[in-house]
Amino acid sequence: MTGHTSTPTSSPELLQQRVPARVAESTAFRRPRARRDYTQGSILRNIWILALPMTAEMGLMSLFEVVDLFWIGKLGESAMAALTVSSTMRFALMSMSMGLGMGATALVARRIGERDYEGANNTCLQAVILMVVVSVPLSTAGYLFAEPLVRLLGAEPNVTDLASAYLRITFAGLFPMVMLPMGNSLLRGAGSVNASFSIRALSIVACIVLEPPLIFGLGPVPALGILGSAMAVVLGRGLGTAVQLYVLWRGLTNIRLDLSHFKVDLPILWRIIEIGVPSVLQSLERSVGRMFLLAIITPFGTLALAAWSVGNQLSRMITIFVHGVESAATTLVGQNLGAGQPKRAESSAWAAAGLAMGLMSLASGLVLASAPALVRIFNPDPEIVATGSMCLRILALDFIFVALGSTMGRSLSGAGNTIPPMVISLASLWLIQLPLALTLRHIPSLGLNGVWTAIVISNVATGLTNSFWFKRGQWKRRRI
Repeated sequence: MTGHTSTPTSSPELLQQRVPARVAESTAFRRPRARRDYTQGSILRNIWILALPMTAEMGLMSLFEVVDLFWIGKLGESAMAALTVSSTMRFALMSMSMGLGMGATALVARRIGERDYEGANNTCLQAVILMVVVSVPLSTAGYLFAEPLVRLLGAEPNVTDLASAYLRITFAGLFPMVMLPMGNSLLRGAGSVNASFSIRALSIVACIVLEPPLIFGLGPVPALGILGSAMAVVLGRGLGTAVQLYVLWRGLTNIRLDLSHFKVDLPILWRIIEIGVPSVLQSLERSVGRMFLLAIITPFGTLALAAWSVGNQLSRMITIFVHGVESAATTLVGQNLGAGQPKRAESSAWAAAGLAMGLMSLASGLVLASAPALVRIFNPDPEIVATGSMCLRILALDFIFVALGSTMGRSLSGAGNTIPPMVISLASLWLIQLPLALTLRHIPSLGLNGVWTAIVISNVATGLTNSFWFKRGQWKRRRI
């Protein structure tokens, strides 16, 4: 059939016609062997295809945290405390990488949607350059000043020594620590979620396998204690990063790390930073907010802290699927905007939010019905079960709003509009959650439950405000 048609198609011939001339003629341009077009077809099916690998990836990451804690727990309280202190620093570094990765995700998704594959490849190259530029000075400074950094947190001398040694290893291997999440952000932005999951799975399995012999010793390998855990993390992430860079270099996914036209593209670097920094700040303020929340809970005693620890951990595990769906929304919004389909981008975001809210409503019902049994899995102490169950049941009331707020926030980020979600998150935490928790905890009929209630109210406000801002539609006109 000849002539013009408005029917969407993904045939190679017509897709090639949509590639900008400057891209098609470039010697750097490489068409991938296969490419799924997320700007066409069933939106719900696309969400599932993108969300499931990301959900599995988050699940594996949670599994490693549990395994790591299990092995370190056998080394005693000092090692556990050192891991807690070191993890605080490590999480800050990961927040920086994941935040900047959000900028790269938005740019890659937009370029893929525009069929500007050379532009996507260039963004990939600039993101790698950025990670090298960031990691080298941070690695040097962190290695030299690890001990003073730990002392700032007020750790005891024996904990300071262990945590400092742990951090030195972490900072020595900083490049793979920050490159792995950045590279996976690039892959997800391009829609290559299976590759992202496979690489993360390889990295985590390597960490899990390496930890016991490095911590406790095996044959000629000496027992390194907590330092063995740090080495396992660095080596595991190093393996994942090596495979990741090889996959990108060979162009085995939707994007390619093209070194044949190596150059530093300052405008692209700036765009990654400009879009990513608000996400970095959002992650960091959440970490600081958690510290303040712990300070509010601490006066209620060890029982309250234990209950919060169990309730919060269970809540995070139950809502893990939301992370997969919000990641899918990020990719779909970016790619459909790039393809000149803002209505489909909007429909994709609302469909993702609806799916996440539907699943979380089921999870909420499950938690309300079986909270004591769930808490008992982690700690059978009757008092902790009672207090933790109440905490979990109250938190379950906001599951659907957590799903709504997270998905809408990430959809805005997928459009490159990362400042509104950051501002909304900051306002929700510092103007609603923490002040309300401080106030409600003094009401005799509420006490500790007032703190959980403040968290729920804050999450409801975040969900509704992110949705309102997304509904305004200004993100559709943002060019990146």
